[in-house]
Amino acid sequence: MAEPRSFEEVVAAVYPRARAIALLACRDADAAQDLVQEALARAVRRPPEPLTEDVLAAWLRTTIVRLSIRRWRRAMRETTALLRLGREPQPAPAATAPTEDLLKALGSLSPRQRACIVLRYLEDLPEEEVGRSLGLRLGTVKAHLAQARARLRARLPEKPEAP
Repeated sequence: MAEPRSFEEVVAAVYPRARAIALLACRDADAAQDLVQEALARAVRRPPEPLTEDVLAAWLRTTIVRLSIRRWRRAMRETTALLRLGREPQPAPAATAPTEDLLKALGSLSPRQRACIVLRYLEDLPEEEVGRSLGLRLGTVKAHLAQARARLRARLPEKPEAP
């Protein structure tokens, strides 16, 4: 039987994937880092049991997506409040990663659509697991995925044909 791994070892193993999910969920490197740190701080306070890579990865994935949605909602409330006061909201930082087109296209999706896309295609979760992670019914997940794929197809440049 394998010896139990420390919290730090398990975090080190799942951290790159958690960071990628956070980056795709919020499209900003600094905000992604904040999301991962906040999720890890919650995990330190109440670690998931049993503490394995799979369990922690699933727990972080769900927590990061939910935190991202919560932050997006807060930003929308703040933007609405600023507009009501007659002030212009500050624009979000521009994406500067090599995948700028993808990040911009993902940014055009609603937070739930983006979460469904990230969990289904980045994490390669079955649609049923995406639904469980987000607290959505299977039909709702399928609808979000279909709408998101259509929007991404419309926004992403065509791939050049191979010679």
